[in-house]
Amino acid sequence: MSLYVVYCPIHKGRLRRHGDVTQDAVTNADLRAYQERVRRRVESNRDRPVWTHLNARWVALKGHAESVLAHFRSGKPGARHEFIAAKER
Repeated sequence: MSLYVVYCPIHKGRLRRHGDVTQDAVTNADLRAYQERVRRRVESNRDRPVWTHLNARWVALKGHAESVLAHFRSGKPGARHEFIAAKER
């Protein structure tokens, strides 16, 4: 390791993945309880009209992501962070 490097490899990886060297990874095991709560909430409110609205918003978001990816694939310049977000759709 060089004397001029700000972070060691472990902290550099945390910074790259999480945006902060002190941020620990969030695992699927950590999320499982929250996913179960959301699943139960969705199931108990299946007949609510909000789902139609949310589905329309999701379709619009996917459409935007597809257009960003098409723009990138055509070789035109664009914002890298927008391309990365569109890939994660």
